[in-house]
Amino acid sequence: MIYNAERNFLFVHIQKTAGTAITSSLLGVPGSEFVQPAHMRLSDIRLPGRMPIVIASVRDPWARLASWWYMMQKKGVCNDFSAYLLSPLPDGSPVDFSTFIRRVDVIEETGDGGKSAGKVVQKRWRKYRKSLGWNQLDYLLCRGRVAADVVLRFEHLEADWAELMCQIHPEAPLLLPELNRSSPEERHRWGELYADGADIDFVRHQFRRDIARWGYQPPC
Repeated sequence: MIYNAERNFLFVHIQKTAGTAITSSLLGVPGSEFVQPAHMRLSDIRLPGRMPIVIASVRDPWARLASWWYMMQKKGVCNDFSAYLLSPLPDGSPVDFSTFIRRVDVIEETGDGGKSAGKVVQKRWRKYRKSLGWNQLDYLLCRGRVAADVVLRFEHLEADWAELMCQIHPEAPLLLPELNRSSPEERHRWGELYADGADIDFVRHQFRRDIARWGYQPPC
């Protein structure tokens, strides 16, 4: 998350939606504060004073999970959440993509549970929870309602970013760096991950609220 009290905006960092690049750029806006842990939901925090402009980026859920899968293959086990996602199958073989996307339990990160959110933004709960199965909308709920003023679409991020800069930093528009970007080879193989139609249907059902709100279509 990035919170900026001076310009009254809050960026909610949803995993695998270009959030690392957006975070890096927004830290260049005067007054921006990095809020830890990075991937909290609106319902996880307390904000002072007036409600800020809430910014988020979203992505096709099929592509998002494919990108998450390849990222986890590179990073390996580094915390409680990744240990759950990458734990071997009962026969000892490595987890496959079909099993990976179905690991939708909510995991508590013991290592991050004591982190303070920041000087201004405060966490509601001591425990830091993560889940592969949350819809992107779940990150944007405040008192049961979606509270997103600006939603950047990963699929046309450059145009959406330029529009956002006109709104929050018009004096010197900031560029988006290319960080944590999937390789062309990985993106080319994403369709192969969904060779099993059951996996396509699982994502369609699990993320049906995101799909309904933003009109995403399954891979061909």
